Amino acid sequence: MDRIRLRKLAAERAGVRTSRYKFAYNLDELKDACESIGYPCLVKARMSSGGLGSSIVYDYKDIEKAYEKAVKYARGFGEHVIVEEMIKFDMEVTELPLACLNLNEKPDILLPRPVGHVRTGGHFHVSWQPFVDIDEETDESTVPFQGYGSNLHLMEDKTSGKPLWRSEWNDKRLPGKLVREVENKIYETAKKVVKCLLGKKGGFGIFGCELFVKFDEKKPEVYFNEISPRPHDTGMVTLVSQNMSEMALHVYAILRLPIPEIINMFPGAAHVILSEKDGVWGPTYRGLREALMKRNIILRFFGKPCTYKHRRMGLALAIGKNTVEARVKAMEVAHTIEKGL
Repeated sequence: MDRIRLRKLAAERAGVRTSRYKFAYNLDELKDACESIGYPCLVKARMSSGGLGSSIVYDYKDIEKAYEKAVKYARGFGEHVIVEEMIKFDMEVTELPLACLNLNEKPDILLPRPVGHVRTGGHFHVSWQPFVDIDEETDESTVPFQGYGSNLHLMEDKTSGKPLWRSEWNDKRLPGKLVREVENKIYETAKKVVKCLLGKKGGFGIFGCELFVKFDEKKPEVYFNEISPRPHDTGMVTLVSQNMSEMALHVYAILRLPIPEIINMFPGAAHVILSEKDGVWGPTYRGLREALMKRNIILRFFGKPCTYKHRRMGLALAIGKNTVEARVKAMEVAHTIEKGL
């Protein structure tokens, strides 16, 4: 993805909210940009994916190292970078807008329920759908919120160490009205960006729109982060949570097939299976029997021929009574497989 062009499109053409940002085209400009945005800030390669070429810059002395990393992992425009303000979000969300033909055979954009997710080192680690469960009787979240920096987050993502901050909503129940307001802002933001991307020529397929969410009762905020024109890694949870997975939706849209409805059928979660060892060819997976003793679990292995430290080798998928239960089940199964990998 071209982060500079996408940020201009989102902020200037679509008019959606983003973090403060600056572009830099050499090391000197990067130093000025970081000083202007303030610390800590994010430095990202103009073109890359999967978090490659991205760094957190805590102060001036980190800038050169961040620049070297961005240049090394860039997939084009090697010296070009974007500097972004660090948003202290409550959670990260992926919306999966689908550009397709509606039942009247007119171009439309369908909006599935948002997916909550956790990243580690810039890579997808955990995702769940819906992003927040709501109890219709109490009109608040079904279970206490487990957002950024929560105990569950720290158990899921052991490799990141101490979180940079903790959501003030952790272990509290979110008001239903607040969640609905945020959800509508998620849909509005994603739809605006996709419409700008498609332009007058149009197009078909699914997008992965990454967003930051702040649950402020006075003024909740949704910030655009990035977007990819394809099924998204965080969206793999739809293999168990929706009536149609993101992959099926992508194919249906491209083939102009009818999609009557996208339903979030179950609270579901996905947790990556990481390799802790380096340079193992033809890896074997142990602990399958123990892992599959849990109810409503599906395992998917990616068939990668060798390992390296923290390489994503597969996925544990789970459904539960709520997304927290599903997240815990998927985490426990993934960690069981990791011990035997």
